[in-house]
Amino acid sequence: MWRVIAFVTFAFFLEGCGIRAPELPITYVPQQNAQPIKDSDLVPVQVKVDDLQPETLNYFLASNRHFQVKNAPGTIKEAAETELKSRGFKIGDGGH
Repeated sequence: MWRVIAFVTFAFFLEGCGIRAPELPITYVPQQNAQPIKDSDLVPVQVKVDDLQPETLNYFLASNRHFQVKNAPGTIKEAAETELKSRGFKIGDGGH
C-alpha cells in the first residue's frame, strides 16, 4: 500500500513540474489620430520581437507563477509596426 502512495505522490510531483502555464489572450487597439513625425519617412525601421515566455509552470515555486500570453510576439510586432507606420516610418530591414 505504501508503494502505491509513494508512486502516486511521485507522479503528482513529476506532473506538477511540467504543467503548461494558463493562457491569456492579448489584443491591440491602434491609437487614433496619430500624427506623422517630421522626416520619419527617411528612417527605415525593423521591428523584431523575441518570445521569452517560459512554456511550463512549476506550481511548487512561488516565484515562477505566470500566465502564457497567446500569440504575444505576433500581436506586439504588428502593433509596433502599425504605430510606427501611422507616424510616417517605413518598415524595412532596419536602420543605418
